Amino acid sequence: MHLAVLYDLAAAEQQWPALAEAIRARQAGAVVATGNATPYAGDEQTRLQTLHRMLDWLGSLGLPAYVIPGRVDVPERAVLQAMVNHEIALARVHLVHGLPAFLDGEYVVCGFGGALVESEPAGGASSEATGLTYPLWRAELALHTLRRLDQLRLLVLHGGQRSDPGAMSHLIKEYAPRLALVGGDAPESRWVGDSLVVVPGAARDGRLASVDLAHRRAELLAL
Repeated sequence: MHLAVLYDLAAAEQQWPALAEAIRARQAGAVVATGNATPYAGDEQTRLQTLHRMLDWLGSLGLPAYVIPGRVDVPERAVLQAMVNHEIALARVHLVHGLPAFLDGEYVVCGFGGALVESEPAGGASSEATGLTYPLWRAELALHTLRRLDQLRLLVLHGGQRSDPGAMSHLIKEYAPRLALVGGDAPESRWVGDSLVVVPGAARDGRLASVDLAHRRAELLAL
């Protein structure tokens, strides 16, 4: 099975038709969206409308899809509630922000969104100054359930601007996933221990990744 991995989808709405074509051309069996599901600017209503269009677009692919919020996805409560409501209405789009979901019975997909930092951000998880930002301990606590599951782990993290690279590396080393799928503007594929780390690049730049799950090989693609 191949996974299609995407980042910064809300800023790439004009690219959605071409992205869908690329996903189908690679015969992907599932899609992972690594954060930034709302625009960088605009009022709350406009941002949430974009979020709903993005979730509807993911659902239209007809594949299991796994999503986490990104740093720009605020207000936190409204964004997460919209994602949960969409999952209830259309079961193949799964919120995996601290919530495990399964893929083909063999894999468990779980992640943690927003920017991750070592210490508690001022003003809480969500503020106008920092966007959606969490301390590392919150992610560790949310991901602890992975230790209770026997399936192969697929870890989804936002990365992106303002995330602490040390915090990201710590989570990958701590949970040793088969794949770590990490949001970020610069496409990259590398190994951290026995985990393949894949950064797809920004969808607004026509970037996506296709990952062969069985053989753990990644293609970094440009439209």
